[in-house]
Amino acid sequence: MKDEIRKKMLLESANQNQILFGVWGVDPAVNISLQYAEAEGLISKSGLSYKLTQDGAKYVSEIDSEMAFKDDYFFLQSIGSKITEGMVENIIREWE
Repeated sequence: MKDEIRKKMLLESANQNQILFGVWGVDPAVNISLQYAEAEGLISKSGLSYKLTQDGAKYVSEIDSEMAFKDDYFFLQSIGSKITEGMVENIIREWE
């Protein structure tokens, strides 16, 4: 999400049902945010994933996502849930 080339690769991956790039990183701020949200009771960890709690869903429903995330909102809408857990697992297997 840091530049247009990466966004294009992600969108193309979503459209082809296959991740087309080999390596990616996660900004450490994401992990800190997840820890904070879990401590505040907004999310709960379920296996390797996170799920919104009832309080988290209420909090999210009060955010005007289109306005708060205007740079990424429509791009993420176009991808939706086309990048699946299975696609991620497949690319991780290639790393091993």
